[in-house]
Amino acid sequence: MFFFFPTKNLAAFGEAGLVSTSSDDIATKIQALRVHGSSKEKYSHEWLGGNFRMDEMQAAFLSVRLAAVDSLIAQRIKNAQLYEKAFLSSGVAIKCPDPCLCQTRQQEEKSSWLEKEWGYPIFLPNRVRGTHTFNQYVIRVKKIGTGSEII
Repeated sequence: MFFFFPTKNLAAFGEAGLVSTSSDDIATKIQALRVHGSSKEKYSHEWLGGNFRMDEMQAAFLSVRLAAVDSLIAQRIKNAQLYEKAFLSSGVAIKCPDPCLCQTRQQEEKSSWLEKEWGYPIFLPNRVRGTHTFNQYVIRVKKIGTGSEII
């Protein structure tokens, strides 16, 4: 399955997706689901489905974006590097020395570690080569006020 949500590297204008399979059985079921679950028999429905067909505008837009996806990803990486450099040089962010701590979902542990060890309100994720696609550049901010107060 491929998802073309607007925040993804290969993005459509709205919701769009694609399913790829080598199984004839799965392909038959998916084709039925995308047209309200209908079967080959007229007015007969085997499953509960919906109108899940991508419209032509989405497909046309995606075909143009697909041709440029490498340059789009390169631009996202460049933008992320600019943000990272700005945050690090301004002193409001540090690189997290422990990738496991940076990736945990326990905000209190992160905030406590930051306050105790570094005193920084923001830290940047530790990237492992080849794992970040930059579809979103996420930084974690301790609750200290509004965005303008942080920057």
